[in-house]
Formats: sequence, structure tokens, C-alpha cells
Amino acid sequence: MPEEYLALCQLIDKRRRARPAGATFVVGIAGGVAVCKTTSARRLQSLLDGSVERVSTDAFLFPNSELERRRLALRKGFPESYDLASLQQFLAAVRAGASDASAPVYDHRVYDVIAGERHAVGHPEVLILEGCNVLQAGIAVDLGIYLDAATSDIRRWFVARFIDLARQAAGDEGSFFAPWSGYGDDQLTALAESVWDHINEVNLTQHILPTRERADVIVRKDADHRIVDIVEVRCGG
Repeated sequence: MPEEYLALCQLIDKRRRARPAGATFVVGIAGGVAVCKTTSARRLQSLLDGSVERVSTDAFLFPNSELERRRLALRKGFPESYDLASLQQFLAAVRAGASDASAPVYDHRVYDVIAGERHAVGHPEVLILEGCNVLQAGIAVDLGIYLDAATSDIRRWFVARFIDLARQAAGDEGSFFAPWSGYGDDQLTALAESVWDHINEVNLTQHILPTRERADVIVRKDADHRIVDIVEVRCGG
């Protein structure tokens, strides 16, 4: 694993030692769409000692039907598209040591919360909570990490990921991306760029980037997704 992730683990461990023994330590990983929050969370989960659970805030999005009812379908991922009360209750249960603490399940293939399914979390030593708006006010984390990159790079990563997901959806009628699986590269690029320009960049500029100032650690990435700097901007007790 890159030594940068080992450095992040050491920082997390340092902060954990300052907390009461037995308390779940909540790490929040925020950043724009396609900046590799999930990949970073998985790497940290594999490297950290002890019991570590990973949950995406996507699990706390309102179901698509509710977003449609609230006329928020085109603002999915914006702060108002999340069931903040449920997320807060989940975090409170984990911190209280509830053995039955669980989170909803979100399926990126169908782009929706799966009714009736739960991800059992219990009382881990570390909970990694990752999502675009995880550093918004009202979401309590013990260590906030913001993955930072040039907006032009994030846009390019998003477009490439959109095209890849559409290609993977070929022959999979249940996939959210199936309707575009037969598009040519130029069509997919134009569609992805439009989604970015009218939805994701708006969310990034108006809601996600402003939370960077709430982070304890800023991880800066270059055009190739490599970590080039880790800056501890707030020191824990």
C-alpha cells in the first residue's frame, strides 16, 4: 500500500489514543464525486488495526421514489437529499455501543436504497463514514478527512467513470446505466459533461468545497489520483 495511507493510519491511531477506551472512533472522508472516497475508505479499512466498519452516506439518501416526491431527483447527493435524522440516529447508536446498530444498504447498480436490507455494524473500534457531504454541520465525526483535487481533474475523473459504468451496463437491463450502454464515446462524454456541469459541479461548489474548512486533514491529489500532500489543519486533543 502507498505509504501515504500508512501515514493516515498513524494519524488516525494518534487521535484514537486521545479518546476514551472502548469508544468508537468515527472517521469521516469527504470530497467531490469521483475523487475516490470509497477506494480511500477501503484502503484505510484494510490497514487499520482492530475492528473497522465502513459505511457510505449514500445509504442514507432518501429512496428514489421519495426524492421524486420531494422533487429532488436532480439534486441527489445535495445535502437535502439525505435523511439526516436517520444518519444521526445511526451514529448515536454506534457511539452508544448498540450491538444491533445497522445502516441501510445502497446499491450503485440500481442507483437506489434497497428496501428492507440492512448492513450490520454493531460497535466497531473504528467506523469510516465516507460521502460527499460527510463534513456538513450536523454530522459528528472524530476525524474529518477531505480529499482535495483540482476541479478540472475531478470533472475528468467523473466523465471517465460515467463512461466506464455505462460500458459495464451492456446487457444488464437492471442497471441504472443500461439506457446509455449503447451510446458512442462522444455521446457518453457529452452526457457526462452535462451531468457534471449542471449537477455535480454545482454541488461541489455550493456544498462540498465549503466543508473543506471543517476538515482536520486535507489530502491533496494530483491529476493521476496520486496523493501529493497530507496537511493536518486541525490538531486534536
